[in-house]
Amino acid sequence: ADGQITYDEVASVFGRHCVICHSDNGRYDSPPEALRLSSLDTILQGGDRLAVIPGNAQASEIIRRVEGLSDPRMPLDGPPWLSDDEIQLLRDWIDGGARSDDGTPAATPVGASVRMRGILTGHQEIDGAGFVVNGGTRIDDAPRIGGRAEMRGHIGENGAIIADRFRDR
Repeated sequence: ADGQITYDEVASVFGRHCVICHSDNGRYDSPPEALRLSSLDTILQGGDRLAVIPGNAQASEIIRRVEGLSDPRMPLDGPPWLSDDEIQLLRDWIDGGARSDDGTPAATPVGASVRMRGILTGHQEIDGAGFVVNGGTRIDDAPRIGGRAEMRGHIGENGAIIADRFRDR
């Protein structure tokens, strides 16, 4: 009613589609990419890299995977994939700050690692997710708009994604 999506509103999406693999009691001996999606804390912690960037759904690995922007598309045993409504709910939750059950927005994960692979849709944008290139960014084989690109970076103090490495893929 207040327009703010909280974790209790998205938890069932993770429960129906994700925890079968991404939990300690899942299908595998250990969750793929060490990503556990069974609680708010483990979702925000991420695994080998960050899965949710509060306030930035387009760059969040969870959205990239369920929309098929990153491989493999999730859920792995799909189709069926998540419904458009489920994806939009996750997107709204993340863009709204990945709020806890009580409505508290998640902290900015300053310093956390981010990786994006996809189509360069702007000079500093992969699949519509923006990032910052600065003097410390290593650029290898500068990608062209419309081509495949990879960016590895980290979350800066203000929540922006700072590219550490940017290259053609």
